[in-house]
Amino acid sequence: MAFLRHQTVDGSIPGILYMSCGAITPKVGMALKVTSGNLAIASGADLPQYMCVTERGEALTAGDTIGVVRVVPDTIYEVATPSSFSQVVGAKVQIGSDGLSITNTTGGTAEVAYTDDKITRVRFVQPDPTE
Repeated sequence: MAFLRHQTVDGSIPGILYMSCGAITPKVGMALKVTSGNLAIASGADLPQYMCVTERGEALTAGDTIGVVRVVPDTIYEVATPSSFSQVVGAKVQIGSDGLSITNTTGGTAEVAYTDDKITRVRFVQPDPTE
C-alpha cells in the first residue's frame, strides 16, 4: 500500500501536474520531493511536496516526466500500518525509505490522525513560517 488520498477539508480534487523526475521507479502514492530540479523519493523526516500518480514497472531516466499532485496541509492520506506500530494520534512519524510507507520512528512530518492494526491516516505537517 502507498499514500492514498483519504480526505480533503473542502472535498476538492487536486489537479495533476507533470514534472521531470530523477532515475526512480514511480509508484502511485509515492511521496516525492524536488532535488536538483527533479523529483526524488521523500523519506525519513523529509516533507513531501508531491504524491505520484504514475505507475511504472522499471526505473525511468532522469528528466522523464511523470504525473503528480501537490501535497497540501488539509489532505489526509491513508497508508498501511507498519507491524509493531506503537504511535498514537498526534505523533509525527517518518516516511519509509521506499516513499510508500511510514515507520515507527518519531521526528518526521507525517502526523498521525487515526490508526488501527491495518491502516493509519496521516497529514503532512508544514513548517511554521514564524519559527
